[in-house]
Amino acid sequence: MKINVICHDLSNNCLGRAHVLARLLARSHDVEIVGRMRGDHLWEPLRSDTAVPVTVLPHGVDLRRALAALDGDLVYAVKPKAGSLGLGLLARARLRIPLIADIDDWEMAFFLDNPRWLLRNAVEVWNPNNLYTTWALERMSGRADAITVSTTFLQRRFGGTIIPHARSAGMFPHAAEGDAGLRDDLGLAGKGVVLFVGSLRPHKGVTDVIAALDALADPNLAFLVVGPGETLPERPYLRVIGPQPFSMLPRFLALADVVVLAQRRSRISAAQLPAKVFDAMAMARPVIATRVSDLPKVLEGCGVIVEPNSTVELAQAIARLMANPEERARLGSRARQRFLDRFSDDVVAPRLASVVDEAMAVAGR
Repeated sequence: MKINVICHDLSNNCLGRAHVLARLLARSHDVEIVGRMRGDHLWEPLRSDTAVPVTVLPHGVDLRRALAALDGDLVYAVKPKAGSLGLGLLARARLRIPLIADIDDWEMAFFLDNPRWLLRNAVEVWNPNNLYTTWALERMSGRADAITVSTTFLQRRFGGTIIPHARSAGMFPHAAEGDAGLRDDLGLAGKGVVLFVGSLRPHKGVTDVIAALDALADPNLAFLVVGPGETLPERPYLRVIGPQPFSMLPRFLALADVVVLAQRRSRISAAQLPAKVFDAMAMARPVIATRVSDLPKVLEGCGVIVEPNSTVELAQAIARLMANPEERARLGSRARQRFLDRFSDDVVAPRLASVVDEAMAVAGR
């Protein structure tokens, strides 16, 4: 069976979720990612990845030609956006193709948490991803033959089956040693390394990590930040590099003594589960995370949970783990086992296969 996974913007990080789902489905189906590209290139972390074929729809292509590009037996639309779920709903109505809707963010939260953005999109009615279209498509997600989500918050709101951001266990070698050359190049020699990987958006809490490290004032610590986004304040311990190919991620994780996910409490973060928690767990790295969304559940017994927006708790947790290599090793080993048991490709792929069977059955195929 052929499956078209629709991504509304191939140059954006939404391609990451589409790629996870496509990779899992490709184990037993012919899979292709299809979508438009707002930028000039594919999303950088997956730009050189060849695991799943990607078809870019030209700018300005009309709906008829977009529908013609969906030549599969099932459509899987990632995010309730006009260019993904909107197109998928048209394919279901006009071509009678079964449809699965995937929701990994509460899209309306991006408007509700940013009043200026809300007002701007309330006026820009010509924008296909405006406030009104987003609200309508979230409500219309129930018309799909099946729904997948990434968190319990989203499941309560939209229903469906939870499909986490699965990873291949083979990509992340257990107990890998850090690359000494890379460590030297980044100025990390002789340092304990705190790592953050991901988009530098305000709700990610990266500035809270900086505040915690300021409070510790430990010259033996370094904070390595890998990813695009907001400008960070200059600090002697801070090393910031831009977005990197996903294939490089294990090399950066191998340098880390601790991975920190300091999500702030907000509508956006309540619905999200950072994919990077599974990268760290797969690599057997200890994780400090905030009590937001499903992070406490995912890391129960194998990570350190602190309250969001608490610089004091965050600083204490970093200091404690950095001073206790045995605890770091113990937590990392438990996290790796939890990943293998619940979040690896081998575990998640059969669950997703069941969703595909469900959608085909509902559609009468």
